[in-house]
Amino acid sequence: MPNSEPRSPLSEQEVAAIVVRAEAAGLASAEVRSTLVAAIEPAVRARLSEHPRPADQLSSDLHALNTLEPRWLAAWLRAAERQVPAADRAWWADVRRRVRPDGPSPATVVRPALVEIPAGRFSRGSLPDEFGHFPDEAPLHRVVITRAVLMSCTPITRGQYQALLGLHPGDGPADSPVTAVRWRDAARYCDALSRHEGLAPVYGGPDSAPDLDADGYRLPTDAEWEYACRAGTETRFWSGDRDDDARRVGEFGDGEGHPGPVGARPANLWGLHDLHGGVWEWCLDGLAAYGPEEPQVDPLGPMAGLERVVRGGSLRESPRMARSACRATRSVGRKDDDMGFRIVRLA
Repeated sequence: MPNSEPRSPLSEQEVAAIVVRAEAAGLASAEVRSTLVAAIEPAVRARLSEHPRPADQLSSDLHALNTLEPRWLAAWLRAAERQVPAADRAWWADVRRRVRPDGPSPATVVRPALVEIPAGRFSRGSLPDEFGHFPDEAPLHRVVITRAVLMSCTPITRGQYQALLGLHPGDGPADSPVTAVRWRDAARYCDALSRHEGLAPVYGGPDSAPDLDADGYRLPTDAEWEYACRAGTETRFWSGDRDDDARRVGEFGDGEGHPGPVGARPANLWGLHDLHGGVWEWCLDGLAAYGPEEPQVDPLGPMAGLERVVRGGSLRESPRMARSACRATRSVGRKDDDMGFRIVRLA
């Protein structure tokens, strides 16, 4: 591991600010504060110093990290990530792989587990020399996502969809992604789930504009989907640049058959499975051309019209269509048997 220029780790004031926010949300305790300061902070301070501690000691500290309540851990990860020098990004990616909470909300019979996607910045789109590039992916530009969300770690399954709505579109086993759902069907599921969990529905009705400040479930925006898929990566797929990297983490076939069980393949650094291949995933908004302005803050495509963005490709497509930057559109009335969705809500 090459040495990097020492950086200031989280200050005591920053730690205190995290503690205050967590206490206000009812998440903190004296024991948690003690764990944060006594176990977590030394690990970060040591790694960002000129003399990082031995790997076995770091492993012990990572174990202490995993004992934290998930939302506390997510808050620490967001704050700590800002302190990591560029030269240590590979080390940080390894930390994220080894320190991943089960999620602030485990799976239920009607929805998958949720994982927190922190606010942050990323480069959206692709350069013209990326293999498989499409013109609508240019120009590559910086985007700021200002609000953290909880995202389902897999697409919604047939079993979950049926348990909530009493419907079973498409074919396949209960643990495979639900398919043959229109955009409005996905929105209906989101509102039904919000009411089921006592949250405010986002959609409200077929002719209502989505309320993006509501605390209920919705589809991810086009920008949120790519941001979550990349999880800090800038390669063609979150798993690498080769088509085989996509096949290692996603499901691709020969144009026949149905998707297999969700969550059976590796997750990205934020704990999301099945992002490449499998089923196309509906997004909240329609397609908008990328402009030259940077950074774009919480960009949102058109909500009027009859088309919406779909992401991730499917088992009937080549890996080219499943790249992190690739986006397509479908009519809101289509319900193809390789189209599904995953959900988000505000964290």
